[in-house]
Amino acid sequence: MSSALASAAARCAWRRARPLLAANPLVAGLAALAVATTPALAVLAGRRLGEALGPDVARDENIAVALVLGVALAAAAAGALAALGAPGIAFLGSQLRAAPVAPLQTFVCLTLAPLGVAAAAALLVLGCVLVPVAAATPGGVVAAAPVLLAGLAAGALGAAAGESVLGAARGSAAGAIVAVAVAGVGALAVLAGPLGSAATALRGGAAAGAAAEAGLVAVVAGGLWALAAVRRPEERPAPARVRAVVPVRGGACVASAIVAVKLLGRRRELRRAVAATGGAAVAGAAALAHGLGGPEAGFTLAAGAALLGCAAVPVAAHGVDREAAWLADASPAPAARRAAAAALGALALALALLALSLGAVRLAAPAPWRQAAALLGAGCVLFGAALAAGTLFPWRRDGVVDQLAAFAALGALVLALWLALGELVRRSTDAGLPGVAATGVALALPTLLGIGTSTWAASRRGR
Repeated sequence: MSSALASAAARCAWRRARPLLAANPLVAGLAALAVATTPALAVLAGRRLGEALGPDVARDENIAVALVLGVALAAAAAGALAALGAPGIAFLGSQLRAAPVAPLQTFVCLTLAPLGVAAAAALLVLGCVLVPVAAATPGGVVAAAPVLLAGLAAGALGAAAGESVLGAARGSAAGAIVAVAVAGVGALAVLAGPLGSAATALRGGAAAGAAAEAGLVAVVAGGLWALAAVRRPEERPAPARVRAVVPVRGGACVASAIVAVKLLGRRRELRRAVAATGGAAVAGAAALAHGLGGPEAGFTLAAGAALLGCAAVPVAAHGVDREAAWLADASPAPAARRAAAAALGALALALALLALSLGAVRLAAPAPWRQAAALLGAGCVLFGAALAAGTLFPWRRDGVVDQLAAFAALGALVLALWLALGELVRRSTDAGLPGVAATGVALALPTLLGIGTSTWAASRRGR
């Protein structure tokens, strides 16, 4: 039965991806280009980070701790996103919901297997970044191993936390027990576990022991995640609602933006993603601000988790719009104009959620307002790339592989944009262009890329 489930999941994913790639050679070419170039770009990014952080790690222990905790927070947020968005047996369609399949088999074949493949790919790219960084530290290249395993352990803990809290909210006693256990394991990992050992390894400590500790935590967290997933109750259907049609001043464009915001805001999985990553960001900011790098470092590193969660909104925007095409396609406005307005609405919603998250993080780790402004600028880059990635690889509520493909495309695109825009700003300032103007252009380009991709896809669909 397990092999049949895994085979059915792979076939479902391929049957959805094959017509998309065949109908859009550009998307297929971009996917192949991303697979071929992402490792090289990751190595280049790691070299730049190593040049910037290597001397600081040797000089200040808090820098090494903050680096490891930053990786762990991002991994925990990604794990929570993956667990909260995994559809389980719904991935195979409504016809097989009543199939006599054991819950553990469903979890292993339909959730753990695809997420394991995605985690292996993410660890490979992260390793390409961390190996050059570790090579510039006193611990050497081998110090990258415990940091990678600490990230894996944090991702498993984040997934277990998201799964257990969701189960507890639905009345599962096992979910509540697992949530308490995850909190205890997470506290031990931060206070006296692999996160501190990984930071010590970067400064020349024993890497083998730190890697073993992180691996043990990853195994324990995986077991807790499986227990919570197996005992999770079914989701209750949302109550039906009736809405009156009200004219909107401003025409079809304003109406399209409002509809996009309302459709995204009603998605339970997106609300959970933003709430889970925002909670992780606040908790991480509090931990980092009190003795581990100070409030400014805590604010910057913890806000990365909030950025990742809010990015789920523009990633899902095109997929949600496609599900509501029966309504939007009846509009007399041109499809491209409606798509651009909906993309702007999704961007505005994501930036508003990010601003709220940053405000909560700033309460836990007070930092200058300029840092919040810089992170909002980073949100412009990330969310523009998320719009483009979610358009090229449409997000589906019941497809974990589709969601993983969209986030993988986002990661590759952000890495390329980070390097390209950094080089653009440097060359522009060397040529005499004011730094503010160069930065503004760099922030505008990803936004235009995301809106342009959405408009292009809508134009193709309109034909």
